Amino acid sequence: MTDEVEALLQRLRASYGDGAPVRGDADASAEASTVADQLRANDATTTTMSGQGVRSYTTTAHEQIAGIEDLADRDDAAGQIVDSSATDTTSGRTALDATTGQYLLGRAVVAPVTRTPAGALAMLKLKHGAVSEGASVLTRDSQYSAARAALVRQLAAEYIRRVQPMTGPMTMAAGAGMGIPATMASSLGSPVSALMASAPVLRQSRPRAQSTPGPAGLWSGGNAPALSTGGAAAGTRVVDAARGALRLPYVWGGGSLTGPTGGGYDCSGLTRMAVYQATGGHMELPRTTYDQIKLGQRVAPGHEAPGDLVFSNFSARGPEHVQIYAGKDSSGNAMVIEAQQSGVPVKYSPYNPAGAVVKRVVE
Repeated sequence: MTDEVEALLQRLRASYGDGAPVRGDADASAEASTVADQLRANDATTTTMSGQGVRSYTTTAHEQIAGIEDLADRDDAAGQIVDSSATDTTSGRTALDATTGQYLLGRAVVAPVTRTPAGALAMLKLKHGAVSEGASVLTRDSQYSAARAALVRQLAAEYIRRVQPMTGPMTMAAGAGMGIPATMASSLGSPVSALMASAPVLRQSRPRAQSTPGPAGLWSGGNAPALSTGGAAAGTRVVDAARGALRLPYVWGGGSLTGPTGGGYDCSGLTRMAVYQATGGHMELPRTTYDQIKLGQRVAPGHEAPGDLVFSNFSARGPEHVQIYAGKDSSGNAMVIEAQQSGVPVKYSPYNPAGAVVKRVVE
């Protein structure tokens, strides 16, 4: 006979549904690569041609290639979120099934003596433990789901923003139609396209204002450089938040959303804290550099702005280091703020664009 605790556990189990999240189109990334390759092939045929129309097409083609590859990265990031959701769904069901099974077994053992004070107390403890465990499982997975939902909304908004400038036709000025290959349409029908319907209202990108001198804060190497910190307000706030960590020690794994842990920060802990503080707690980056690089809009060399994230030291797993672009000093030298390595405090360093990937996660 089903009692109130077993019924509650069954309702908790039902909240996970019967299916499991799966990726919609496993070939999306391959299709995107095919489109990019086709555009490169088209671009190669124009290298021996001249004229304003050809130059215009070449510029647009390069932008399309970068855009398609960027969208493929976002598809992969969304797919990883789906995979994580599927794993948690399965583990949540398993945990609740186990809790229910243990409760039913314990209930059968205690049932014969429930009319005694000791038996009644044992049954009460058993019920309390089962309800507490079931609620704990659901609360944990609900928190994970909320975090994934925030990442999905961010990816969807960035996906739409990246698609918008790519939707116009690519044509030669002379009138020869050279539109986007038909396969591009199918490449945009990838898993993340399903996220667009639930995305928040897209904020239009705003051009960064011209840099103006601003306070430099502490400088770990002596006198403070007069850094330019003009630009979008959120980007400037990222730099300001990072300045508060200057001179703190490098601590591997250090840094929470609200401040240092263990007395300091590592590189991704610093960027995560700065972005979270700069956005008033509305944007929470993943913890590692390998995941942080999947977010934001790629910034072309020469267009860096304060608050941009600079990824470098790439390995087979991805970037091993991330810095915060902080603007230029009074001599025109571009600078970053970074938690570099053990034994070196958080500091300003010269910006080195060689081999770096710059992503803009705030506007």
